[in-house]
Amino acid sequence: MNRPDGTLPDNGSGLLEPSAEAPFFVYGTLMYGFRNERRLLQSEVALRHTAVLKGASLWHLPDVNYPSMQEGDSQVFGELIWLKDFRRMTPELDLLEGYVGPTDNFEYIRKATAVEDLETGETVWAYTYWSLHDLANLEPPAIAIPSGDWRAFMTQNQLQDVSLDDLYP
Repeated sequence: MNRPDGTLPDNGSGLLEPSAEAPFFVYGTLMYGFRNERRLLQSEVALRHTAVLKGASLWHLPDVNYPSMQEGDSQVFGELIWLKDFRRMTPELDLLEGYVGPTDNFEYIRKATAVEDLETGETVWAYTYWSLHDLANLEPPAIAIPSGDWRAFMTQNQLQDVSLDDLYP
């Protein structure tokens, strides 16, 4: 839970374990209306606010049809979500994102990060998943999203929110 000063207890690394309850900042398929929100979160979210994370860049991964975020000079738009059952759902989200703990990760790491809640104007600490890859040099190439808004990117490029499992059952 956020302390009165807005910080979260941690070990100094920003890598928090699920004992410290906080919202999640989501910026892709876990946002409202997208496939993983429908599959995992539809009845699990207690509260949802629009939000922005500064100091990051967003990329679309066309081979898997989802976005990925890394540190950068821009901002990423998404949602803050407060889960009804934080302790039950955090492992589900970690599994989806390929996060297995502070070491031995495949694709993402979960870190507590300062995020601006656009509905209240407050800065809160929230968990989010950061890419462990150099997104500018992936093969096949990732597509930079300068606006930092994956929902707008999908709409502007007339892309459908489908997974490879949907295409190749």
